[in-house]
Amino acid sequence: MFSCFPVPTLKISHRLIVGFAIVVILLATSVGLSVRQLDVVVQDIKRIDGLRVPTASASANMTKNIYASLAALRGWMLTGNTNFKVERAAIWTEIAEERAKMDALSKKWTVPANKLSWEDFKAILAEFEVAQAKVEAIANSPDEHPATKMLIEQAAPRAAEMVKSITKMIDDEVQASTDSSRPGDRVKLLGMIADIRGTLGIGLANIRTYLLTGQQKFADNFDKLWRKNDRRFADLQANVSLLTPGQRKAFDAFAAKRTEFTSLPPKMFEIRGSKKWNMAQFTLVAEAVPRAGKLLTILLGAKSEDGSRAGGMQTIQARLLTDDSNAADKTINDLSNLLWLILGIGVLVSIVVMLLTRRSIVPPVVGMTNVMKMLAGGNLEVDIPEQGRKDEIGDMARAVQVFKENTLRARELEAEQEATKRKLKAKAESLSESEGRLEIHVAELQRANTELKRFAFVASHDLQEPLRKLRQSSEFLQNDRDNELSEDSKYCLDTICRSSKRMSKLIKDLLAYSHTANRDLNLSEVDLSEVTANVLNELEIPISESNATFQIGKLPTVIADSGAVGHLIRNLIGNAIKYRDTERDTKIEISSRRLDKEGALELLIADNGIGFDMEHSERIFEPFQRLHSKSDYPGSGIGLAVCNAICHRHDWKLAAVSTPGYGSVFSVVIPDDKRLSVTKLGS
Repeated sequence: MFSCFPVPTLKISHRLIVGFAIVVILLATSVGLSVRQLDVVVQDIKRIDGLRVPTASASANMTKNIYASLAALRGWMLTGNTNFKVERAAIWTEIAEERAKMDALSKKWTVPANKLSWEDFKAILAEFEVAQAKVEAIANSPDEHPATKMLIEQAAPRAAEMVKSITKMIDDEVQASTDSSRPGDRVKLLGMIADIRGTLGIGLANIRTYLLTGQQKFADNFDKLWRKNDRRFADLQANVSLLTPGQRKAFDAFAAKRTEFTSLPPKMFEIRGSKKWNMAQFTLVAEAVPRAGKLLTILLGAKSEDGSRAGGMQTIQARLLTDDSNAADKTINDLSNLLWLILGIGVLVSIVVMLLTRRSIVPPVVGMTNVMKMLAGGNLEVDIPEQGRKDEIGDMARAVQVFKENTLRARELEAEQEATKRKLKAKAESLSESEGRLEIHVAELQRANTELKRFAFVASHDLQEPLRKLRQSSEFLQNDRDNELSEDSKYCLDTICRSSKRMSKLIKDLLAYSHTANRDLNLSEVDLSEVTANVLNELEIPISESNATFQIGKLPTVIADSGAVGHLIRNLIGNAIKYRDTERDTKIEISSRRLDKEGALELLIADNGIGFDMEHSERIFEPFQRLHSKSDYPGSGIGLAVCNAICHRHDWKLAAVSTPGYGSVFSVVIPDDKRLSVTKLGS
């Protein structure tokens, strides 16, 4: 294959390019055809997965939920178990979800008739939901049986009054049965009254039985009894003159209630004999079931004589799903056959390229490999073959020749390297002596630093004496020579006194800061709740003057220096009191919380004071830094710097967040490690 090229010095890479170009062309052709066919398959699969299957699934779920909602509604109607109401509500939630899915899917439907059917479906579904809700509200309520409701609310109360009145008449007659002075046949009169009560009681029983069973014989029995009741009532009316005054009063009450009662039984019988005797069942059959049938017809198609359905949206989507699946299968089969054909051609071409490449490359490479093995074994006398070739084999041969020459040069350098090692050893020994001298200098520097700290401490103490004398002299002149001094002199003396006092305060604060930053810590278990209580006792007067209120939560016990922690909390609470907002009540909250699973805690001191701008959140912890004038808020500006130094000594972190006009929150993050660990959370 490669011998057909006219240039005998053609490089191996060029020969390989020609051979593999054919393979690449075959691969490109197969890939191009595959991509084209795969695009078709992907579109089919996307349509199946994103449209056909979800639509079929949503339709099936909608059908299932329509049946399920009717079943749950019937369960509630039959049993009165509220679980069926809960189940029906859950089913309608699912119906709403499926309706939303179908709404989204319908925008991509390809059959216009389905889109129109879906709009009709949604309207009917809304009516179906209202009808079911109406049935559910009526079922197991007094409105479910109108005739029974009329009996309970209208007929029964009047009948009870009638029985009460007629019984009163009987009781009066029985109690006075020995009174011979009463006119007329009292036994006959008592019989009339008893017949009226008996027919009334039995008649009510027949009304109830008819309303329960619907059997006509009980309605007929009532009519028969009521006719007798009419006769006996007429007889009693004819003999009303025989009644005593008490009986006459009871009779009048009975007659009035009987007049109201008489029209009610026919109404109850009429309702019980109609389809509306059970309003829940009537509403279900008249409103809910027909709409369910329409919904199922849209989804599943019209119902045939054998009860099956076909031709609805679900059937159409199933057919479209089958068509898309078959089209995708055919495209995949065609692509598979094409790929097998291209694969066969590619394998054949690859075998030819491999054989020709092997004959052109392998023998020279094997020879070169043997020469390199000899060089690796230390034989630097061997000759390097193939150096005259113009291809990659020749390049490799010339590179091996360079390697051989470099190896010879390396041996020459080994001797030089050995000499260099000896020189480096001597330098290392000299460097060791220099390190010893450096350690001596470091020790001297540490001693000088200690002396410098001691000098600063002593100098600060010594500065207090001349300031004290200056202040005393100024105060003496103010107190004893006040009348002899001019106004300017008095002003100057006052300035000297105030400046000396401020200088004295600055020196004391500087000493406190130096002491905090350099003294050794006396670590022990410190209950922050107890320390906070002690600090509040110490600050009783400023707290009272500021009318500050405190809210203190659970605080931890930590390993720390008790005095330093007390100083820290005292400064932070004092700061909150000093920078309070005089326009509102001062509130200070002290609490703690866990920050992470490792056990780190955060101590929080929050106030509703004047606050500060967050651009100063780091500056406030520097010594002698102030955000306000001394006349507004007196102080030296060292308090928060001391707090920061205390936290730094304990490996804690102090920070603050604030909003001007709303207050500040100072936080102390206390890590949980073996040296300074949080031991427990206070109660």
